[in-house]
Amino acid sequence: MTGSLLGTPHNASELREIQIELTERCDADCPFCINRATFATHGRSYNGLATAVLEDVIAWIADAGIGRVRFTGGEPLLRKDVGHLASYARAKALVTGINTNGHLVNRWAERLFEDFDFVLLSIISAKPERTDEIMRFAGSHTKKLQALSLLSGHPNLWVSTVLTRESIDELPQIADLLCKYDVQRWIWLRPEDNANTANTYSFGPRELSDLLKAARELSQCKFAIALGNAVPVCGAERADDQALLEKLLLSGSGGLVSEGRSKLVIDPKGRVLVHYGIDRQVGNIFDDLEALWHTPFAEEMRSIEIVPTACRGCFYLETCNGGSRLAARAAYGSFARRDPLMTVPILTPRL
Repeated sequence: MTGSLLGTPHNASELREIQIELTERCDADCPFCINRATFATHGRSYNGLATAVLEDVIAWIADAGIGRVRFTGGEPLLRKDVGHLASYARAKALVTGINTNGHLVNRWAERLFEDFDFVLLSIISAKPERTDEIMRFAGSHTKKLQALSLLSGHPNLWVSTVLTRESIDELPQIADLLCKYDVQRWIWLRPEDNANTANTYSFGPRELSDLLKAARELSQCKFAIALGNAVPVCGAERADDQALLEKLLLSGSGGLVSEGRSKLVIDPKGRVLVHYGIDRQVGNIFDDLEALWHTPFAEEMRSIEIVPTACRGCFYLETCNGGSRLAARAAYGSFARRDPLMTVPILTPRL
């Protein structure tokens, strides 16, 4: 079997989105932040590209035929021009989104309604003291609740939660918290290796089992629950858990959206990467986008050859794409090794 993984775009114009890391700066210091694997290993002092350059970048994205741009960071709301850039992108007929920790939403709430088609707010805990400890920001929890209140009513208010051991235990309490607001989608994120030796956030079989148990208990939530990055379906032992894991992955396109399979990232200095956490440049802004998409490393990351041989005949390959290549590298030193959660391929559906 050769070629690209199932479902991955062939042409640059088929990319789901381009993510622009507007700034290195952030008012939080989360230990699991994926930027620690890239620019944040050297500090967070650089504010990012000039406004005029970013306008040219947005025009470049639109001219390439890509439909969606997402503004991230660092914390993108630290950029005073963030509303202008979103408005500029919308004028170019781009769908606009933003990832934020919520600390500055009180200053930007009106613009977030006007200029962003979706807003993704991070919520890590239902406990104020735990939120403040993880974010390393006194008053973080209070500001996040204020952000949820101010954004309630936005047509696409999404929340993300990194799946630490503690946050998995708290999922029912976080769900109760989110039910008070008009959240449309709750995205669960498997922690990714960020080369931080202090990062003790593992995600193993126990965490996956408990996650699926929580998902079953929360199945009646009024908002959609989805996995936002890759987990191998065969990591679940029982057939009913595999079916539930498949549903969560499909809801968030978790096997497809990350690790260079359907997005590219522009970092604060204008480097083009295949993923937030892979510090390997494939080009620069204003290189030919089609050429960037077909650089050898970009093609390798979405090729069938990079997943374990055993995955290639699996019934669920199109759902999970063989699991996480970042987890494989963290566990075994190579993107081409197996995801540590992988067990055995599933040749036919079990349900």
